[in-house]
Amino acid sequence: MHDEDEILGIKGITAENASAGVGFVIVPENIDIDLYKEDVYRSGRISIYGGYGHSNFYNILIDREALQRVAFPEKAGDMGSPVVWINIPKHNEPIVIATLKYDEDFNSLSEFRSRTTRETEGNLVDFDLDAKKGKVTLNIVGNDTTNGEFEVNINSRNGKGGFKIVVNGKLIEKVTDSIIKISEKQIANVVTDKKGVIVASFDLNSQEESRFTYEDEFGNAVIATEEKFNIRADKSSKIDFGDGAEPVVLAKTLKSLLDEYDDAFKKATFPTPMGPSGTRMNEQEFKKVRDKFEDFFSKLTNTD
Repeated sequence: MHDEDEILGIKGITAENASAGVGFVIVPENIDIDLYKEDVYRSGRISIYGGYGHSNFYNILIDREALQRVAFPEKAGDMGSPVVWINIPKHNEPIVIATLKYDEDFNSLSEFRSRTTRETEGNLVDFDLDAKKGKVTLNIVGNDTTNGEFEVNINSRNGKGGFKIVVNGKLIEKVTDSIIKISEKQIANVVTDKKGVIVASFDLNSQEESRFTYEDEFGNAVIATEEKFNIRADKSSKIDFGDGAEPVVLAKTLKSLLDEYDDAFKKATFPTPMGPSGTRMNEQEFKKVRDKFEDFFSKLTNTD
C-alpha cells in the first residue's frame, strides 16, 4: 500500500480540513472492474482514497491528461496511482488535477525528455521524446495473442491527403516477414544524383499504357504493356541471361543462311570415276526439312 507521505516526503501535517491533498486511485467495492474502467474513461469521473485525514471520494472529476496516466489497482481494497486533488470551494467538490510517479513506474526521465508508457497483460506502448539526443523512439510490444501494431490513418475530402518523410541520411526498412505496398494508381521509386537529376527510376502505374517501367542513365529500360514485355539496352554493349556464356541465335538470319546453304547444296555435284555426279535425287525429303526451318522461331521473344 502506498502512503502520500512516502510520495511527498512530508510527515505530521494534518489534512482533515485541507483544500488539497494526495490520494490514490481505488476501485469501489462490489463492482465489475472492467465495466468500471470503461465508465471512468467515458465519463471522466473516478474514485480515489483522499489520503491522510480523508475518506474515499467517489465519482469525482479527473483531468483528461491525468486520466491517461492513471494505473488502476487490480482489485477493490488495493490502491493504484497516486494523484493530486484539490477542493472547489463553491461546490465543495474535489477534482483530480494530476498523477504522480511512484516506485512501480519504471520509465526513466531526464531534462529535456518526455516519455509516455502504457503496459497491460504483456502489451507495451512506450513513446519517448529526448531533445538532448535529438531522438524520438516508439516501442510497441504485443503479447502472445496480440500482434503489436502501429497504424496511421490520413483522410481528406478531396482525396489528396499526404504522408511525407524527409531524411538527410539513411532510411532503413527491416522486417522478418513481408513488405506489402498497395496503391490504386502508382508506386514509383526514383534515384537521383546530388543535383536532383534522375539516374534510375522504377514505376508501377495502373493509369498508363506501360504498367511497369524501369529506366536508367545507361539507356537500359524494361517496359511492360498489354502487348509486350520490352527489354532495351540502348547504350550498354550487351544483354546477358544468366552468365551470358554463349550468344543468342537470330532465328530469321539463321533461316536465311540455311536457305542459301540448301540452295547451293541442291546444285552440288561431286567427282566420280565415271565423271561428275548428278544433283541430289531426294529433293522432296530436303524440302520437308526446309519447310520446318521456321519452327525454331520463338512466338514469345524477339531480339536484335
